[in-house]
Amino acid sequence: MELQNQFTDPDGINAKMERTPAVAWLTLLITLTLTALAWHLVNKGVEATAQADFISYVERTHDAVQQRMLAYEQVLRGGIALFNASDKVTRHDWHEYVGSLNIDKNFPGIQGIGFSRRIPASELERHIQAIRAEGFPEFTVKPAGLRDEYTPIVYLEPFDVRNQRAFGFDMFSEPTRHAAMVQARDTGNPATSGKVILKQETSTDVQSGFLMYLPLYAKGAALDSVAQRKKALIGYVYSPFRMKDLMRGILGQEGRDSEIDLEIYDGDEVSDGTLMYDNDGVIHGRNTDKLRLFSNVGKIDMQGHGWTLAITSTPAFEARIDRAKPTIVALAGIVISFLFFAVAWSLATHRSRALALARQMTDAFRRSEERFELAISGANDGLWDWDLQTHAVYFSPRWKAMLGYTEDEVGDTIEEWNKHIHPDDLDRVKAEIKAYLDGHKAQYQSEYRVRHKDGHAVWILDRGIAQRDAMGKPYRMVGIYTDISKQKQMDRLKSEFVSTVSHELRTPLTSIRGSLGLIAGGVAGELPAQAKGLVDIAYGNTERLLTLINDILDIEKIESGKLNFDLKPQALMPLVEQVVAANSGYAERHHVTFTLVEGVPGVRVNVDGERLMQVMSNLLSNAAKFSHPGGKVDVTVALENERVRVAVTDRGVGVPEDFYGIIFDKFTQADSSDTRHKGGTGLGLNITQSIIGMMQGEIGFDSALGVGSTFYFTLPAWREAD
Repeated sequence: MELQNQFTDPDGINAKMERTPAVAWLTLLITLTLTALAWHLVNKGVEATAQADFISYVERTHDAVQQRMLAYEQVLRGGIALFNASDKVTRHDWHEYVGSLNIDKNFPGIQGIGFSRRIPASELERHIQAIRAEGFPEFTVKPAGLRDEYTPIVYLEPFDVRNQRAFGFDMFSEPTRHAAMVQARDTGNPATSGKVILKQETSTDVQSGFLMYLPLYAKGAALDSVAQRKKALIGYVYSPFRMKDLMRGILGQEGRDSEIDLEIYDGDEVSDGTLMYDNDGVIHGRNTDKLRLFSNVGKIDMQGHGWTLAITSTPAFEARIDRAKPTIVALAGIVISFLFFAVAWSLATHRSRALALARQMTDAFRRSEERFELAISGANDGLWDWDLQTHAVYFSPRWKAMLGYTEDEVGDTIEEWNKHIHPDDLDRVKAEIKAYLDGHKAQYQSEYRVRHKDGHAVWILDRGIAQRDAMGKPYRMVGIYTDISKQKQMDRLKSEFVSTVSHELRTPLTSIRGSLGLIAGGVAGELPAQAKGLVDIAYGNTERLLTLINDILDIEKIESGKLNFDLKPQALMPLVEQVVAANSGYAERHHVTFTLVEGVPGVRVNVDGERLMQVMSNLLSNAAKFSHPGGKVDVTVALENERVRVAVTDRGVGVPEDFYGIIFDKFTQADSSDTRHKGGTGLGLNITQSIIGMMQGEIGFDSALGVGSTFYFTLPAWREAD
């Protein structure tokens, strides 16, 4: 109204015209300032997205390294088990054991698997002569010298040229290896050494290395104290690792060498002397905050020994950041700013066009504001940035909107954050953040409630990552808020649905099935052929519906951790024989024969009998459904390396290769066009896999299209000593 009145009042316009140049320059200054602010906010949102990608890579890298080393620990435990299961492990036995592991394929990065024996000084000469008698006339214990005891390498496979260089080396004589071996011996746990140069190294391609040890004690010896463990020590099963080969095996699938610089340091010190691995040969770890846009210095535990991982982004990573959006905002803002300036200036010289131009620019400004608002609030997640030194905090408008407030109603302070978190969650969240910043947790991620302006609680998922200096001290933390209230509501509705299925559907359906079964069996008198056919159809459909309901309930219990197990040692063969007999009627309906062709009498397993029979019934029913009429399904039970293998083999249609990777997923059936008439919910194999996993077992299959399939699972054989 004020603008309209000015244009209808010539005297007012003339007065304004005298001040128009100053007003025009002030307008330009204000609009350019707003443009700069908009560019800054959009740029922070873009960088936050890139930061989230970087955080994801850091987390995957930490997990990949730790999970791989846990796998190698299990390899060493297998070596210990070989010694404990045998009266004597010969060189040939060790060669066969390591060869069966196929470490080049299954455990990439491992240099070998060896055994070093503890030799008192008084038995050294006899030990040397014994090894020479095995066909190694030049064998000796290295390095020479008098010591109280020796731990020379006796077995090391594969026994190639590199590993032969270490044959006979007394690892106890070298300080770094000595420290790890003492730790393993005294604790009875696996121990990883510090950085070393392996004896396997030649003059070319020399790599940093380390070793992992697991102590071997005398059978039946008391191991309650350090003194008892020292006395019972026989030797060590161990593995040497070349660092570049190891990391190539662990991270070979990432394919981001040009985008991410990964450096691994031995222990807590970040220096040239402790550097064990660098994927690009350019060291950034000691000054990451000044060299790259994103960086993280974190620590991981490697069987009692720490590594420091310095991970930084590279120019190639930063080049992928979408800088176009901030640029568009900046250019659009600049153009609009000068358009405003031109309009204001034009009012002084082109009075006749002032009103039309003012209206046009008002519309343009409104559209510009809408574009700015869309660009700034484009990300659905809320962003936060916390300076841990000054305690300055930035909260994006989206975070405030989640709570029902406008941007001006909530301040950017830690106190505001504390005030809006639900009181029942505040202490826990603070403790989780502190644990992460203190290095006790590898990542920060928390679900908690915040209080909305109208009083109700909003569930959010909060994820963050800290930037740390060269000493590992955090100085900044950046994170993302996601509103997960709908997800929580869906989880609640899902639980209510499952409860309804359990209490409102299963009980009456069971009664209906029983009644239909009695009618079909002739209790109510002989039925006409047409009526009997309808009853049979209803009975079959009721059976399928009950199976689906029971499978859904089992899936829900598995996911919520409420599936009860009564694990106890029991004979396996009676369970297998019972379930084969119990399913023979099902086999007859499909014109198939179940045959137990091989067994292991007396073998015992620690399982829940009912759940094991559920697994077997599932595998047998699948084999029957997908066999050809007149076919035979074989059930075999065998003992392999202290594990029992139970297999169900059919000669049916087989599994297409496209389904190999998803066969154990939920609601997966190999060919819907072929299997719908065979029945099934698509949940059975997923449930079977979960049950076997909860009983410390593993499940798998072999199949050839048109030839048949073998589905098998393995379980640890139970012994009294276990």
